[in-house]
Amino acid sequence: MPDGELVGSTAAELSAARAIGLPFIGLGPDETTRRRLRAAYDGVQLVTSLSPLLTAARKR
Repeated sequence: MPDGELVGSTAAELSAARAIGLPFIGLGPDETTRRRLRAAYDGVQLVTSLSPLLTAARKR
């Protein structure tokens, strides 16, 4: 199984991550992007900016 997570903003990136068993975090800065990602997979985890991810990474 791959190690890591994929952050992306398209349904294709979400699909690729799921196909190889990689956790996915959707970057949805606008409602249209969030809607498309939810349509691709209703359980997708979403953030509206990279700030929370960068903050978490700096604390590690």
